[in-house]
Amino acid sequence: MTLRDLISLVRHYWVMVVCVSVGCAVVALLWSTCLSGRTYSAVATLEASDPSGSVTPATLNSAVSPIAKQVAASGPADPPVSVVDDSSAGSGILTFTFTAKGADPDRCIAAVNEAANETADMASSLFSQMNDTLNEDTEIDRERKLELLGLLDNSDALEDFLGLYLAPTRRFEYCSFTVVEAASVLGGGSGAAKMGLAGLLGGILLALVVLAAIDYARRPIKGPSDIGRLTKLPVLTFPYCKSEPGYLWENIKFTWGQGASPASVALVPVGAADVMTMGAQLAEAAREDGRNVAVENCVRGDARGRAGIADSDLRIICCAPLRDGVEGARAAHEADATIIAVTAWRDGVRSLDEALAELKMAEANVVGVALASASSSPRA
Repeated sequence: MTLRDLISLVRHYWVMVVCVSVGCAVVALLWSTCLSGRTYSAVATLEASDPSGSVTPATLNSAVSPIAKQVAASGPADPPVSVVDDSSAGSGILTFTFTAKGADPDRCIAAVNEAANETADMASSLFSQMNDTLNEDTEIDRERKLELLGLLDNSDALEDFLGLYLAPTRRFEYCSFTVVEAASVLGGGSGAAKMGLAGLLGGILLALVVLAAIDYARRPIKGPSDIGRLTKLPVLTFPYCKSEPGYLWENIKFTWGQGASPASVALVPVGAADVMTMGAQLAEAAREDGRNVAVENCVRGDARGRAGIADSDLRIICCAPLRDGVEGARAAHEADATIIAVTAWRDGVRSLDEALAELKMAEANVVGVALASASSSPRA
């Protein structure tokens, strides 16, 4: 299937494409709002830093990150809480984002706020303990070093000692942990809108797949190009237009050759083409061209019969479809010229191929194909 074929299918079956797409969008909306319910999202953040610069961000992260993950994992199952490290490189401030998604907005807010505050309390307690332990070790170490200082009486040695052994020790007391609590939730209606859009796009895709399957299974004749791929016979009219009855007759004369015209023309439909209307209009155009025309009806079940056959110099034979019997093949064999009538979108390429093969066996002089639009032929 080419892109042109797909566009032609969409143009012809546009009502089906619209209905399927809108239907899928409505189903997706109903599922999102009624069956699955709305989903809300709450977000709280924890910022950890050391304004004094004594503790590096890497040290802070190595201590706070495991605590945040442990608190999030041990939180409530509904709604579940997740945490990610959103820290910016080189900023010196660590940012941990806690997120909870669920159907109850209040529970989502409470869950993230509790997780962020618990992480801040546990981290603050940890660094406070580290600071106390460091201070105790430092005080003991300083007393021992001061005892050694009393043994030094050289001023240069004393200066080196003070620089190396009594230098300021790293402290953890300036580490701060700030929680920005969630006050509202996000989401709710946005999920339904996304589901509706996804349903619409899915419906369009489904409609295209269905159209491709229809084209593969039925292979309808969409235009002259489909006939041209099957046979080199000329397409004498497309679309079949009732306001121009002489169009088909002029093409028949052109195909037959200048200075001559057939004495009998058989119109053989592949399937749904209205050859009686086509024959009547062809006869009207031939009469305007000075021909004495008689229309012969071989279509079964049609009340219209023969008209002036004995006095005519041109017989137009309206045949029944070849699938209905041998009358059409017999009439085509006896006629000077045979025209195969097909209806766009209702007759298929396979049916036309079978009709051409049968008329070839009947030794019919097929001069062309009359392609009628679907609106000009009654449904079979």
